[in-house]
Amino acid sequence: MSHRVHRHETGASKSLYRKYNYGDIHFNVAYAIVAGIVDEQAASEDLKKTIASFINFCQFAKNDGDIKTPEH
Repeated sequence: MSHRVHRHETGASKSLYRKYNYGDIHFNVAYAIVAGIVDEQAASEDLKKTIASFINFCQFAKNDGDIKTPEH
């Protein structure tokens, strides 16, 4: 059992934790908007202006098929 817990703590969950807690916050928010995790209408115009280059990058990546949108 302890081996399975250890695998969980050091596997995918740790990878996700690092991605969203140590990543660039601007990129994480832009990704969430483009991927549809966060409703773009919920983001203020100031925020969207601040992270516009990140949103553009993520949109380009999405158009190229590099960003998958979550299934609802």
